[in-house]
Amino acid sequence: LRFGSNASCRAKDIMHIVERVAMSGIVSAASRELYAVAANCLQAKISTGMSPNNDEDGTNCNSREDDDDDDDNNRDIDSGIDYPTTIQSLRDSSFGLHADRPLLGLWRFSTRQRKQRAFFQNAARHYDNQFPGDGTRSSKDHTAGEGNVAENGKSSRYDWSSRFRDPSRPLVLDVGCGMGVSLLGLAKNCATDDTQDRKRAGESGNSTCQSPSSDIPMNWSECNFVGVDLSRLAIRYARGVSERWGLGHCLNFVVDPAEECLANIIDSYPGEVRLVMVQ
Repeated sequence: LRFGSNASCRAKDIMHIVERVAMSGIVSAASRELYAVAANCLQAKISTGMSPNNDEDGTNCNSREDDDDDDDNNRDIDSGIDYPTTIQSLRDSSFGLHADRPLLGLWRFSTRQRKQRAFFQNAARHYDNQFPGDGTRSSKDHTAGEGNVAENGKSSRYDWSSRFRDPSRPLVLDVGCGMGVSLLGLAKNCATDDTQDRKRAGESGNSTCQSPSSDIPMNWSECNFVGVDLSRLAIRYARGVSERWGLGHCLNFVVDPAEECLANIIDSYPGEVRLVMVQ
């Protein structure tokens, strides 16, 4: 990329590019190539022990006319970024949506969003002790445009046979899932591990997948996942990444208050509710 080799391109500019690609959930040969180029350019811009015009492999990534440009570039390097670790992750393909910098970017974006009107309406009902709690309240107020009712009268958001490949699997629910990054990570990693385990086991199905940071004794790869939040923007983002990663068979996101989502799951989900996470 010619922009990356220009003196006017700062290290922080390169970081902004790769962070936004990662935040979009793009995983492809093109994104991996972009990360490799970015790693070379970052290495050239922050290294003091090598030629300013060439990277370790001889690639021209940082042509500068004079030492004044070097000083300007040093001032433009963000001291809060661990560049050696970031460069390594860009090169070994571990950089992605769940890397620290993209997650920080998503958090910053989400904190700028206003609370949904339904959040305040439900809070007021609770404080006034007027929330009906009998499941009779219409969901039209907060789910307009979501496709509420199927032909059988059931909310299409909770038509489990159309939502999951196997609706009898144990369910993991994330209440207040926001942008859905927790469930996206679980579903993606476990789907990958499940496929690899089945290949090694000759399709025996005796796969195990446990989150490396979790002590919960669960076979995550045999679960379905549902995330619920009041933010349509956050849910649309989560759905987009889920579709891009091909996780629709085991992962779904809905816009609904937690009370209504839980009531629908209790009333209609055919499998076991194995875990409820509250954010």
